[in-house]
This record gives sequence, structure tokens and C-alpha cells, in this order.
Amino acid sequence: MNAIKPFDIRQSCFSSNAVTSDMFDLLCGEFIGSGISRAVYECKIFDDAVVKIEYGDYFQNIYEFQAWQRVELMDISKWFAPCIRISPSGKILIQKRTTDLHLYPAKIPAFFTDVRCDNWGKYKNRPVCHDYGLNLLMEVGMTKRMRKANWD
Repeated sequence: MNAIKPFDIRQSCFSSNAVTSDMFDLLCGEFIGSGISRAVYECKIFDDAVVKIEYGDYFQNIYEFQAWQRVELMDISKWFAPCIRISPSGKILIQKRTTDLHLYPAKIPAFFTDVRCDNWGKYKNRPVCHDYGLNLLMEVGMTKRMRKANWD
């Protein structure tokens, strides 16, 4: 007797470019910007969030999400834009959206590395880093040590 195989929707539908396109259009709104490994879009599902899609193999979405998980309940979390969700592969990250920051802090935590104005924004009326996929949390630790920020 032949066993009936369960229907696997992933094999029948997700191989279709149309479904991938539909999923992208359901989740992603207007293009916001891009960097060396990620593109950022408005999030259609959460009005107060962005979608970061990683197109390289730098694992910045994963590093960013892991960093947020480690600091979320600590005092230093006030320096980070919160992450909401990440896809199983790490290619898609949903993060709280920041607004333009006009007054940059003179000092920032020592574990931030890629210190550029476009990596920072305002969240809940305070300056936060929204691009921390590269950081020194593992090397420096969750220190409260601050360093002078050179905003180039």
C-alpha cells in the first residue's frame, strides 16, 4: 500500500517567484535606504517599524538581533533601537523605526563601532543606534564605559 504524502505548501507555492513577490509586497513598503549588506524598507504590518533585508552573507541581521536580545532588559538598552522579529534564516529583520536625530550625543557607549550619523536616530525622544549589526559587545562586553563620538 502506498502511503499518502502530506501536502507541503512550501514545495508547491513558495518556489514560485509570484509568492515571494507577494510576501515582499505584503511586508515591505517604501524603500528607505541601504548599506553594504542590507536594504531597509518601511514595514506595512507594523507602522512603527522597518524591515531590514540582508542580501549579503554578513549576518548583520543576526548579530543585531542577538545583541538586542542580550541588552533588552539592561540599562544600556536605551542606546539601541529595539528589534521585534527575525526570520529563521536571519535574512529578514523587523526593527522599531527611528526618526531623524538632529542633536547627536557627545559620548556614546564604547561597544558601538560604525559611528556615522545615518546609523543613529531618535526613538522615544532619545538618541539610539539603529544599525548595530557590527559592534564590540563580545570584545568589550556590556560596559557602561563611554567614549567620545566623532560624527563624520
